[in-house]
Amino acid sequence: MKKELKLQLKTHPNDLRKAFSAVSKATQRLSIALSEIDNRSRLEIDNRSRFEKLYDSVTNFLSGGKSFLPKELKSY
Repeated sequence: MKKELKLQLKTHPNDLRKAFSAVSKATQRLSIALSEIDNRSRLEIDNRSRFEKLYDSVTNFLSGGKSFLPKELKSY
C-alpha cells in the first residue's frame, strides 16, 4: 500500500500539471476566438453603418435632393 501511495504521489502532481496546462491552453484559445468574433461583429456593424449612409445618399440623390457622399464614404 505504501508503494501505491508513493506511486500515486509521484504521478499525481504531473497529471495535475498536464491537466492545468491543457486547460490553460484551451482557455487561451477560447479567449482568442471570442476576441476574433467580437472584432468581426464590430467590423460588420461598421460596414452596415457605411452601407446605410451610402444608401441614404443614393436615395436622396435619386429623389431629386442635392446630396453628396459623406466624407467617410468618398474614399470608396
